[in-house]
Amino acid sequence: MKHLKEHIMGAIKTDQVRMRSRLFFLTHTALWLIAILLSFAVALFLLSFAIFMLRGNGLLAAPSLGMHGILPLLFSLPWLIGLAIVMLIATIEILGMHFAVVYRRPVLYSALAVLSITIVGASLVAHTTLHERMFRMGREGKLPPLGARFYEGALHERPDIHVGEIIEIGERFVIETRTGSTTVIIMNKETRRPPSLSIGDTVVVFGELVDGSIAAFGIRPLNKERVLFPKRGFKGLPSLETSTR
Repeated sequence: MKHLKEHIMGAIKTDQVRMRSRLFFLTHTALWLIAILLSFAVALFLLSFAIFMLRGNGLLAAPSLGMHGILPLLFSLPWLIGLAIVMLIATIEILGMHFAVVYRRPVLYSALAVLSITIVGASLVAHTTLHERMFRMGREGKLPPLGARFYEGALHERPDIHVGEIIEIGERFVIETRTGSTTVIIMNKETRRPPSLSIGDTVVVFGELVDGSIAAFGIRPLNKERVLFPKRGFKGLPSLETSTR
């Protein structure tokens, strides 16, 4: 013990070991925490944005159609956003290793804990109208051009998935899309549809568009406000080029 004490004191005297103040350690701890919180906030934003995007395109309703809906959903998932979220969770895990509560536990457990918290938190954020408000701000030119373009691309629809408002109904019905165009929807006995449909309902229709009509294999109702469908008769959503000048 005496030899160890002498060795440490000798190292200090020769500047091999530097004394650090409590303020130094507090500052470093604060910086680690800020970095973790920022990474977590970005992960929450991206995951909740992905939910907003899938909901706006009607893809969240796809799994209810079985494999016909699950495959389009898988092909339409925002994989780049998913990769960014994985990298952020890895960053949080690495930064967290500076704290005993993290490095004393298996990496898999702490990573799963961070992922679970991120999913729950993003679901809560997606339940709010944050992204809907941001989308409208982008349309009104209240966001920087990059942010406006980020939200503008969120509602890009697949060619076999169509969101619209019912304006005519009968043996077949007609929907009006966000752009104001009309499309005839053809149903048959195999079409999976809600028990009842009414004029003014917002729906997502699954099926290929051919010559202005869709032979639908699935129809699901949507919440008009959450998919950002304009109110009836409102054609004033400006183009991105106009709104960002």
